[in-house]
Order: sequence, then structure tokens, then C-alpha cells
Amino acid sequence: MHEVIMLFSFNPFTMDKDPDADLLKRLRAGEPDAFTLLEMRHKRMVIGLAEALGVANEAEDVWQHVCLRVRQSKEEATLGAFIYKTAVHKCIDLKRKAARQKASLDSLARDAVATPQRNPEEDLLRQERQQLLEQALNSLPPAEREVIELIHIQGLKPQEVSRKLNKPPTTIYVCYSRARRKMREFLEAKYKS
Repeated sequence: MHEVIMLFSFNPFTMDKDPDADLLKRLRAGEPDAFTLLEMRHKRMVIGLAEALGVANEAEDVWQHVCLRVRQSKEEATLGAFIYKTAVHKCIDLKRKAARQKASLDSLARDAVATPQRNPEEDLLRQERQQLLEQALNSLPPAEREVIELIHIQGLKPQEVSRKLNKPPTTIYVCYSRARRKMREFLEAKYKS
């Protein structure tokens, strides 16, 4: 019951823009109930965001990171926006880290099974795969193709692509995800036919 009272302990008519402004003050003042209220208001959103961004196994870690950042932050931004931004960045970092680890393991596996002899059939299959990838890439709109080329061919990081194209990082991530999905659909359609 105490939690329900805490959840409605603010008066929306007396607050300016941010309903969490009072909560932020209480967190910074070190009030013991403030963290409980923070958790009640925002944890579900952070966990859902982590699940939606593909890091469900590490959702609790994302929440812990967000809590730590909220306590350390001196930003005056709205608390909800700060929590959302922090959670998104942490999820992206976790996905990047997982991708690097997977790429490293894939590289080790390829090196372990690589043979110095070349097989003509394998060369032909490799060539066909390369042609299919080029067709998939060419099927993309120019903006999406450019993002894929900058990340996968030139090896730039998404933040570098963002600076180079003078676009917000979120635009780059959305464009990259959309392009990968379209390429996957293109390749799946080709393999089915």
C-alpha cells in the first residue's frame, strides 16, 4: 500500500513539465524511498526496451546501469528522457559487444577449419554468394546502401557514419536495421526460388 501512495505522491497540477522533477530532487537528496519510486515508475520501461532491442538476457544489467547513471548524473534533463536515452545507449553497447565477441569467435572457428587447398566448388559457391550479396545491396535505396557500405565495407562505426553523413545516430541505427532486414528478405527470397 505504501508503494501505491508513493506512486501518487506528486501533484501533477503543481508541477511544471516533468512529473519526475520532484523524484530527481529526492534521489539527489538521498531519500530512501526515492529509489523505490524510481523503480516503480521506470524499471518496466527499461526492461521492455532491453527486450525490444534484443538484449533481454541482460535487461537487469541495463536497469542497474541506468540507476547508477541517474545517481551520478548532474544533467538537468527530464528524468524520463535521461533514463530512456541511457537505456538505449547501454543496450546498443551490449549488442555491439556481443557482435564483436561473435565475430571474434567466428574468425577463430574459420581459422581453425581453414585448409590451404582450394576447392573449385567452394570457389564457385563463394562467387555466387558474393553476386547475391551485391544484388541485395544494389536493391537497397541509396541512403540505406551507403550506410551498409560505410559500416561493412569501409569498417566505420555507426557513430563515425553519423558524423560523416551529418545525421543523428538514431537515424543511422534505424537506416542500418532497415537495410539489413531488406537484404535478409531479398536473400531469403532468392534462396527459396
